[in-house]
Amino acid sequence: MFYIQKIFRFLYFLSLALGIIFLMLAGISYITNPAKIQETHKKVIYALFGIVLAILSLSIVYLVGLFFDYFASR
Repeated sequence: MFYIQKIFRFLYFLSLALGIIFLMLAGISYITNPAKIQETHKKVIYALFGIVLAILSLSIVYLVGLFFDYFASR
């Protein structure tokens, strides 16, 4: 069980790091090529969506774990 938590935590931090990297790349694209603002805007939206999805996915995993721990102790 301990290894599964480590794997989830690693994947969580990896997805957050990738989301931040993609957000920075979109910012660099916006600065260097302002002619493609629509494409850059989509990149920013997708990067933010990925970050929010990573945060929500780990939160759901923790909530399910708490839910089962609560009922297992009763």
